[in-house]
Amino acid sequence: MGLIDQVENKQKKQGNKDFRIVESDIDKLYKAVVVEKRLKLEVAGKKLGMPSEKIEELAKVLHKRGLLILHYPIFGSPELLVKGEDKQSKEITSKKNEGKNLVLFALLIIILAAAAILILKKLNYI
Repeated sequence: MGLIDQVENKQKKQGNKDFRIVESDIDKLYKAVVVEKRLKLEVAGKKLGMPSEKIEELAKVLHKRGLLILHYPIFGSPELLVKGEDKQSKEITSKKNEGKNLVLFALLIIILAAAAILILKKLNYI
């Protein structure tokens, strides 16, 4: 009798026992946001029975891992969005990309200006 047979026999003897799945707080938060598609941190705290500070810490982890978008609007309280699910999350992502592109463009202009100044100094034009 091989190892696989032993495991199968043991499972048959035990029958279909009810094994509980352990869910962490971060799992609960992620599932709540996926169901709602968009969830303010305050509401998530009330729903899950956790302080909003803890919800924000967990939200930062989920955001950092690329699972959700943690959005801090100009007005109103922070909220979590499912990545790419609705129009606003796509707009937020594209605005962040536009901001990064603008910063890179500004750095390129500064580098080119510095190079031009160095060249002009070397040629004694400045």
